[in-house]
Amino acid sequence: MTEIESPLGRTSFSSKQGRVFTVDDPTDSEVLPVKSKRPIRELTDEEMAELDRIRAETRQTQNVVSKNARERIEFLAGIGRIQTDFVMDGVTFHLQSLKSGELEDVLDAMMSSGIKNDAKFNFELRRHTLARSLVSIDNMLIKEIISSDDIGHKLDLLKSLDENLIDYMYKHYEEHILKVSKNKYAIKTDVDVKEVVDTVKKS
Repeated sequence: MTEIESPLGRTSFSSKQGRVFTVDDPTDSEVLPVKSKRPIRELTDEEMAELDRIRAETRQTQNVVSKNARERIEFLAGIGRIQTDFVMDGVTFHLQSLKSGELEDVLDAMMSSGIKNDAKFNFELRRHTLARSLVSIDNMLIKEIISSDDIGHKLDLLKSLDENLIDYMYKHYEEHILKVSKNKYAIKTDVDVKEVVDTVKKS
């Protein structure tokens, strides 16, 4: 029995062996290394070139269109195309309607031409339209005839043709493509109107 005397009084308690805690010597413990960040350095020219090559290959892989997908796109691009032939002096000319992007290109070319004379403007509009509409002559593609698919070269070809031929060609385009297109896709009956409304509701 152990007694402790203090200003608050005398207290007695039994003596028991206390718990012993052992603390390891920090000098004996293993010190773990601290991971440090690798110092940043500039890439060499060879490493930069390799990085650019990898990036280019990645972009090319992402932009690759499969054969089936490309054929499907080409098929969809041909939907709605109106095609027509006319013959002059035994030579067959094949025309087709313009895609939306081709028509936009014609409008852009005319807007940027700066032509103010109405007659010249009409000549240029006719030439730009036919340059995109004329596909072949006697079943030979225009790009094969002039060895180019560049629109500028097609415009030069049309510029070299006789005015009577160009005039007849454009009138044929208006009559057998533009007029047919309007009639083909115009809303003419109540049934057509209902189909359009139903389509809009579903979209």
